[in-house]
Amino acid sequence: LAKRYNIKLYEGNFTVRDLKEADAAFITNSLIGIMPITYLDKTPIGRGLPDKLTLFLMAKYKGLLKWSLKR
Repeated sequence: LAKRYNIKLYEGNFTVRDLKEADAAFITNSLIGIMPITYLDKTPIGRGLPDKLTLFLMAKYKGLLKWSLKR
């Protein structure tokens, strides 16, 4: 999805410090889809809420699932 919408994302192995300094973070897999990470060790990531980009990707992913189930 990120590639489709020309969104630059970073994936890899991140340290706790990397995550705590991030504006936003999420994890993804085929079982959970896209899940925001809003806190780590009681420290908020960004504002402690899913950001607009994460919410956008979640909505697009959900739309893809609905589309694939209709087929």
